[in-house]
Amino acid sequence: MGSCEVLSLPTSCEDMKRFVERSSRTSTVLIVGVAEIEYRGRAASYAAPAPRLVVLKPDGTLLVHENVKREPLNWQPPGAVHSYSCEEGFVIRSVRRSPREEVRIVLRGVELVAACRLASTELHVYGREEDLARLVVQNPHVVEPGAVVVGREIRTPFGKIDVLLRAPDGRLLVIEVKNEKATVASVAQLKRYVEYYRERGIDAVGVLVAPGISEEGRRLLMKEGFRLVDSSSFTSAKTRSLESYITR
Repeated sequence: MGSCEVLSLPTSCEDMKRFVERSSRTSTVLIVGVAEIEYRGRAASYAAPAPRLVVLKPDGTLLVHENVKREPLNWQPPGAVHSYSCEEGFVIRSVRRSPREEVRIVLRGVELVAACRLASTELHVYGREEDLARLVVQNPHVVEPGAVVVGREIRTPFGKIDVLLRAPDGRLLVIEVKNEKATVASVAQLKRYVEYYRERGIDAVGVLVAPGISEEGRRLLMKEGFRLVDSSSFTSAKTRSLESYITR
C-alpha cells in the first residue's frame, strides 16, 4: 500500500471535511483548488480567489503556495490550530495564539485532496570535508566496486590521508577529499601521498573526491593517472516519482 491516500472527487463538502479532519492528525494534507485567503494579525491581507496549493501538516504548519516563488503566499508556523467547516465553500480556519494571528481560506472548485504520511527526520548537511570523508567511508563502492576501507586520517610525513581504501585487486586507493573545486595544489598533495606508498613498493592509485577541478589541476590529474570522483555521487539520493506514492 502506498503512503498517500487520495480522496475521490467530486464529493460533498462534508465528506471532504471528514477526510481532512481524520487525515491531518497523522498525515500531510495537500489540497489544490481555487482559494480565497484572508489574514488578520500583526497586519491584514487579502488574496482574491485563484488556483493555489494548500498544505496542512500534523504539527499545525499551514502553507499556501502558488505557481512561482519558493516562499508561501500565506503560512502559519507549527502549533497553529486548524478547524474546518462548510459554508460558502470548504473553509479552513488556522489560528496562532501568540501572537494572535488567523488565516481563513475558502476553497472552491477543489481538484485534488490527498493525505500523505511523510518522514519526520533531521536534515544532515554534509558541508565539511570530514562529513564528505565519512560518506566515502560509508560508501566505498562509489569509488570502486568491491573496495573496502583500510582507514581514515592515515598519518604520513606529508600530512594525513583522508581515506584509504583497498581495491579487490589489492591496490591501495588513496583518497583526497575536497568540499570545493579542487586545484593543482590538491592534486600535488595527493601525488605526495601516493608516492609515499610507491616508494615502499606498494601499488597505490590516487583518487580525488571533489565537486569539480580547475583546468590546470585536471591536466596534472591526467598526467599522474589519478581519478576524479564527483562528490555529488555520495550525497545524491534516488527519489521515486510522486505517482508511485499515491494509492487511488
